[in-house]
Amino acid sequence: CGTKGFVNEILTGTGTVATYTIITVPPAGFEKYTPYAWVVMKIDDSELRVSGFLGGIGSPSQLPMGSRIKITGYDDRGILLEKQ
Repeated sequence: CGTKGFVNEILTGTGTVATYTIITVPPAGFEKYTPYAWVVMKIDDSELRVSGFLGGIGSPSQLPMGSRIKITGYDDRGILLEKQ
């Protein structure tokens, strides 16, 4: 955006599922994590959206839109998410 006016802000790391896709045929190196959801999360009290990994999701019934989730960490999979 070209702006230089950044503001430091501490975020809760919690939010809701904005959208996601379920991965059942993973890329190389991710076979042991299948199935999983790659989730776009809307952060609480912010307009920010982040994407991350949510393991153990094999069907849409396991992750309804708007589900509460939280950030639990980061590793080689990216941002790690967990259902609340």
